[in-house]
Amino acid sequence: MVTGATPIVHWIVDYDISTGNPNGRRAFYREIARLKKEFELHGKMSTDSVVFTSDRELAYEIFSIACRYAKRANLYRAILEASKGEGHR
Repeated sequence: MVTGATPIVHWIVDYDISTGNPNGRRAFYREIARLKKEFELHGKMSTDSVVFTSDRELAYEIFSIACRYAKRANLYRAILEASKGEGHR
């Protein structure tokens, strides 16, 4: 377990895209696809309406897009205080 090291900041964006507006939903996911290309991200994104990233700029971009299309959007800054194992850096 790693403790006492410099805390690692992660960003969490959660949003609620209305299923009652299919055009807005499609536009949201088109903008997210554009953002993935811009940031050179590969693979599928979760459809759980939550994004975790250590990239502050990416988090703010996703939050900005979500604010245009979502009924609700939140941006959180989370600090990893302790960890066991790899994969959280």
